[in-house]
Amino acid sequence: MSEIMVSKTHIDALLTAALRWSDPADPYGPLGALSFFREDGGSVYLTAENAHELGRALLLYHFDMCDWDEGREEAEAYTFEALPGKPDPVVILRGIEFYEYQTAPEVVEEWSETTTYKFLTALRFAAIGQLPDIRRVPWGLDERDVFLEWAARARPNG
Repeated sequence: MSEIMVSKTHIDALLTAALRWSDPADPYGPLGALSFFREDGGSVYLTAENAHELGRALLLYHFDMCDWDEGREEAEAYTFEALPGKPDPVVILRGIEFYEYQTAPEVVEEWSETTTYKFLTALRFAAIGQLPDIRRVPWGLDERDVFLEWAARARPNG
């Protein structure tokens, strides 16, 4: 684990993507509802109303894992502010990777039981689902030349 401060904007970006890629009112619709399990075993859907709480938890978890003192008051006072524009899944995947690298404890078992980990896992799956062409890839990789066929599709002129 490195110890570079994860910014409020970084957390806002993750939550902006999660909210834009989720629809709690229609959990089985095209976007579905981004839900994740809490440490206490309950589950929660991310909404605009609870984004502040989750953002604060993400920042404070980072502070706790890195033993940061400076800036903790700002983290405790976190309020979510959506970023403009359409979230890009590649940007978000990289953002998740950065957060995890800066924050995750060395003991995997401790990390995998946290709300933070569970949220980031749900967001990672949501980001993968947003990747261009993901639905064009065969469901089940049964053909031996799948890589060759996919490369040919990616280069339509040959």
